[in-house]
Amino acid sequence: MGRVAKACLAVLLAVLAGCHHDTEPRVKAGSGYSTVVAWAVNHQFPNRGEGSPTPLVFITTTDGSAISATTQAKVIRDADDQVKVNFVDKREDAIDTQDPVDAVKDDGLLLTVGPIPSDARNSVELEVALYTNYIDHSAWKLLLVADDNGVKVTQEEEQKVQP
Repeated sequence: MGRVAKACLAVLLAVLAGCHHDTEPRVKAGSGYSTVVAWAVNHQFPNRGEGSPTPLVFITTTDGSAISATTQAKVIRDADDQVKVNFVDKREDAIDTQDPVDAVKDDGLLLTVGPIPSDARNSVELEVALYTNYIDHSAWKLLLVADDNGVKVTQEEEQKVQP
């Protein structure tokens, strides 16, 4: 085999290697955060029935990083009419400072989420905090797992909350 043929073969192999598609389901930010919103609403409002007000959820990140507009749009789209979702830059944007127990505005729920890495695989461990007021708040560690049917919370562990 000549040098030109070897070079062409090397280029072809490189192109084929680059075209490899990973078909393993992944926990992507939009689907992951949508799953966490649904989990949080079911956790915080377990007896919500027909005719109940639509839950309001404010979302911010634990590290102050921004959640992309594409991810926000997916979460809002997935929430449909079941949950009203507002993304806030910082925790204080969701708190009614006139309320004596620092409640979330409009009887809402503040959901503080850890970042979902862009290179996530089929499972992600995520830190999540639920806050309705100074008295009613909790912290969780969730395991999100992706399969062919979507993303699910497969494990939840409540964490000790610092006063």
